[in-house]
Amino acid sequence: MVSEACVNAVERILSQHESVAKSGVVSFNMGEVEIYIDENDERWISLGLDLSARQRKLEDDLNSMLRSQGYELHERGWVTKKMKSARASDQNLFSMEGQL
Repeated sequence: MVSEACVNAVERILSQHESVAKSGVVSFNMGEVEIYIDENDERWISLGLDLSARQRKLEDDLNSMLRSQGYELHERGWVTKKMKSARASDQNLFSMEGQL
């Protein structure tokens, strides 16, 4: 995520899913979000899926919603080229500062 507008958009998209009780961006620089759901939600129990299958289904649903708006879910630790570049720039700034 690169801007406050992106953060707001992702939070809005995630909150639109009926099973998301709470969500929010927890690391702007890393693009991390926390998503809380009610694992006893009748909508999910009625599907007859175990908890891990419900989690996969929810991830698929959320990813589909995000992708329709130009965003996507990735596993924790996934880094974009832009994030790598920003980290390299930060490291270069610190190393230059130490040489002044």
